[in-house]
Amino acid sequence: MGSSEHNRGNISSLGHQMVICYNIIDFKKAFDRVRHSALWMVMRNSGISVDIVDVIKSLYEESRSHVQIGDITSDRFQPTVGVRQGCLLSPQLFNIFLEHIMTEALEPLEIGVKIGGIIINNLRFADDIDLIAETEENLNQLTEKLDSTAVAYGMEISAEKAN
Repeated sequence: MGSSEHNRGNISSLGHQMVICYNIIDFKKAFDRVRHSALWMVMRNSGISVDIVDVIKSLYEESRSHVQIGDITSDRFQPTVGVRQGCLLSPQLFNIFLEHIMTEALEPLEIGVKIGGIIINNLRFADDIDLIAETEENLNQLTEKLDSTAVAYGMEISAEKAN
């Protein structure tokens, strides 16, 4: 999990100064750790048509890989994790997967920073997440909940990059 040291900063909200604590989260090999079985379930639960899920699933189930080290090549096998590198669908598939994790982990929690009557506890860009809260205790709670939910889906927070 991420480091226990967090960053603090001041922001101005409607002319009022407030202190926030934030923790920058990065997932280890994020695109490579998406479990296919979980992705299909998440897509179906997100309201994506079963037909579309089945077409994408068949693209993955029909592909085969092998590993080569020097002159030695393994037998072909069917990958069960990871979205394809360079595929135009991969970023979208990953976003659907991560959105589900973030919603499951953080939506039930009513902690974060209240701005204009709305509680904000994270900012996201691709697989980079900035958790934000008014106290370190609340930030730790957000981080721990995200970590446990992510682990349940096969994802791992990179402690090396955590702030």
